[in-house]
Order: sequence, then C-alpha cells, then structure tokens
Amino acid sequence: MFERFLTAATDLPVIVQGALGSALFALVLFAGQHLSALLGSRFAKSSRKRRKVYLIDQQIKYNVLKSKEFAEKGAYVSLLVYRASRSLFKSLIWLTLGFAFGTMDQIFGLVGYLGCLYYLFKGLNTVTGPESVPDVEAKLQQIKAELEALNEA
Repeated sequence: MFERFLTAATDLPVIVQGALGSALFALVLFAGQHLSALLGSRFAKSSRKRRKVYLIDQQIKYNVLKSKEFAEKGAYVSLLVYRASRSLFKSLIWLTLGFAFGTMDQIFGLVGYLGCLYYLFKGLNTVTGPESVPDVEAKLQQIKAELEALNEA
C-alpha cells in the first residue's frame, strides 16, 4: 500500500512533489505542536514536579502578556528561551544517540529520533504563547495559588 502511494507520488511532476512535501511537513508540524501542547498539560498533572514546571512556564508566559515595559517583556522572553534550551539540549543528546546506535540497529535510531522530536516539541511548547484569557491578572493569581499549594504539600 505504502509502496503504491510512494510510486504514485514519484510519478507526479517535481513542482507537485514539492508542494505535497511542504504540505506534509506543515501538517506534521501543526499536528505535533498541538498534540504536544495538549499532552503537555495533561502530562503535567501526572506528578507534582511536572505540574510545578508547567505552572512556572505558564506564569512566565502570562507575565510577558501583562508587562508594559519592553525591557521587562524581554527579560521574561529570555527566561522562556533559557527554560526551553534544556529541552533543546536533551533533543540533541537523543539525536546523537539515535545516530550512534542507529548504525547497530535501525530500531535504536528510530527511538533516538522520536526522543529528539519529543524534546523539540516540548521546547516549542515552552516558548509558544499562552492560551487567551479575558483577565490575565486573575489567571496569574490562580497560577500563583496553585504553585503555593504545590509547595506546601
């Protein structure tokens, strides 16, 4: 089935192949980003530590929206990029391990590449804007209260 699809795609003109490839790339990126955001918020509820990390990221994102000063916004955005860099480095480690062990067996390479994708989408989720809320200050107070409750428990 897949081979027939691949053969049919290679028989198309080059310009159509490029358009299909771009569309497939955009679809994977769009679906991965939304799946990562959805699973990230649900996965964050699985442990206190993950929930705290998720809430801190959300707090920083909403502080970017709340800030009026350009320097303050820049500081919060820099903090988000710094927090996302941890995922970026983890993804590079997974990618390197996928390359290294992929020479021994393809399944090891695949696992490494999927781990790399997971951490790339996790980092992307860190720097993606927050969901739109009518009252940013109320949302920040809600996040702060939940963080305090997690710290006390």
